[in-house]
Amino acid sequence: MKEKWTSALLSVESTLGDAVQALNTNDHRIVLLIDREERLKGTITDGDIRRALLRGQSMSSPSKNAMEASPITIHNDTTPQLAVQIMRRKGLMHLPVIDQAKRLVGLRTAQDLLMKEQRLNPVLLMAGGLGKRLRPLTENTPKPLLKVGQNPILQTTLEKLIDDGFFHFFISVNYLGEQVREFFGDGSQWGVQIEYLQESEPLGTAGAISLLDQTRITEPLLVMNGDLLTKVNFGELLDFHNVHNALATLCVREHEFKIPFGVVSGFESEMSRIEEKPAKKVFVNAGIYVLEPKLLDGQFFSGRCDMPTVLNRIVVGGDKVTMFPIHEYWIDVGNIQDFERAQFDVSD
Repeated sequence: MKEKWTSALLSVESTLGDAVQALNTNDHRIVLLIDREERLKGTITDGDIRRALLRGQSMSSPSKNAMEASPITIHNDTTPQLAVQIMRRKGLMHLPVIDQAKRLVGLRTAQDLLMKEQRLNPVLLMAGGLGKRLRPLTENTPKPLLKVGQNPILQTTLEKLIDDGFFHFFISVNYLGEQVREFFGDGSQWGVQIEYLQESEPLGTAGAISLLDQTRITEPLLVMNGDLLTKVNFGELLDFHNVHNALATLCVREHEFKIPFGVVSGFESEMSRIEEKPAKKVFVNAGIYVLEPKLLDGQFFSGRCDMPTVLNRIVVGGDKVTMFPIHEYWIDVGNIQDFERAQFDVSD
């Protein structure tokens, strides 16, 4: 079977009328002009056709009179990521692919490259917290349903994950959980599957994981606190986890804080240095994790537990936990001040 991109091929000896017909009958909205050795000689888009006609060319004119004779191309070993970068930098929708002999061997399109890879990994969104630090806002509304901008926090998170290719979700609920169930339903409104884990009592930042049916989790599990807003690329996170062969991956974010005093260093009674109000940088837990399925056998997650305790146990046991630094936008909407900041960020 001929590959789909070959419908855009046309001989460089063709006419402008032939190019118009080819444009109208292939799905790519581009014509690739080649010689007898299948070497790329140029490209034609509908814009090229219009400009040629304005210059006085006719449908019987040679197609090469309208072509872009020096199109930007890539080689067949160019990664999809680099191809996307080139397209964005140059404002292109198409990139012809050539081999070392400059023969045309393919066509990359923005539509194909930007289609999201579907992820089989299940996602657990933790939405069972009491939201005490956000009172009085959470007296009648669960924290995940507080609106930042036009949408509830958890809806924004869900839609970001869907955009990144995820479609199977679990949401853990406790406080005012019926509101969460009613709002999201079974996920069909978003074209995804949503199931719920009911916490009979608050189970901490990791306890809800014990409510999962381990036999159904066959791919690394993405776990995320339900009060986060972030633009992190979750697909890249999963790829990072897979490459590093870790039992768990923890997202971290650099946090800088200033000590409001002079910090004194020394040995016994002798000072060696004083640093006035230094700024320190540390990595903090970003509340996003990837867990291998074998972690869910009950050894680490049982009843009420917190994720830092579990991760420390994994490391003490000799297994690897990797850190995935996130530089993208991220905010933990945990208190009134952060809630107000998130509102400002959305409106900015």
